[in-house]
Amino acid sequence: MTLSLAWLAPAFAQTYQSTMKGTRTPIVMRVQRLERYSSACAVVYPDGRAHYEMTLGNGTSVYEGMLPADSQNQLKSLLAAVAAIDPGSIVHKTRIDDVDMVLVSVATPNGLHNLEFSDPSTRKPVKEAIDPVLRWLAGMNRQHLPELKKAKATNCIPADAFEPGSGKTPARIAAAMGRSMSEHMLMRISVFGADEDALRERCVLVLPGGQYRYENTSVGEHDERSTRVYAGALDADELARLKEILDSPGIRNAEHKAEAPNGLPARDIESIELTIPRDDQVQVLRMFSATGVGAAFTTVKVDSDLDARAMNPLRSFIHTAIEKRKGVEPINNAVANRCSEY
Repeated sequence: MTLSLAWLAPAFAQTYQSTMKGTRTPIVMRVQRLERYSSACAVVYPDGRAHYEMTLGNGTSVYEGMLPADSQNQLKSLLAAVAAIDPGSIVHKTRIDDVDMVLVSVATPNGLHNLEFSDPSTRKPVKEAIDPVLRWLAGMNRQHLPELKKAKATNCIPADAFEPGSGKTPARIAAAMGRSMSEHMLMRISVFGADEDALRERCVLVLPGGQYRYENTSVGEHDERSTRVYAGALDADELARLKEILDSPGIRNAEHKAEAPNGLPARDIESIELTIPRDDQVQVLRMFSATGVGAAFTTVKVDSDLDARAMNPLRSFIHTAIEKRKGVEPINNAVANRCSEY
């Protein structure tokens, strides 16, 4: 499952996405293609059953049923090549060439393998693997699946899909996720910011022992990306202070994932995602703030439902202990991984 929010401004387009990590009903693959005037998606289950949706100008049609054996076999022959694509190798653009986004989730022994392509140029390096999947999706309207006339469109998302930290996650699975992730990370925070035409992405990953990775990426006018990667370690007092902040009631008890309204006019944007493994869950908090211009040409401030003051100690700690830490130099020739691993 991928829920998308496109935030468009005159000089750039940035897409925020929240990707499904699992589902209690196993799936083989989910694929979605969003183009300028149409979109299509399909989800296929291990027994060969498929759910397919096509959206055109006159609405969305929903189809569901068993795929013919040859279509199932064709799809299975494509999955290994898709699962071999490294998500970190995909370029995430801030200025898309055309409205043609592709999202693919493939089941693997380690969970869902999620790929996100913002426009055709980002698919070129792996077109031999992705283009056959798109041709398979385009042929779904010839599979003679029964149309569900009164069915509500689901965006091809299984009803029992879940994310770490979401209310849908079964309690035992949520706890297992939290315990497993806590062995490898204390917290991860990702911040996207835009001020007029200047774009900046930052992320910090802190391991349980205090080691951290910090990435700072700036995006130029023509999508030139400049990333600096830093690595260091917090001392014992700093690590204790960070744990104290993360366990404060304002953060530990927060339960929300605020997304910015679609089409919000803004010139100063900040979007934050904070992930903290807990004993009973993987806590994921999302928040945003934006300064824009209202209809009466007055500056307005739009904030998420999180009490922003609860985040101030964490912001201050990261700024002082990590971003402005003295004596830490960028790692030469480091490959950015969006703080997904140390």
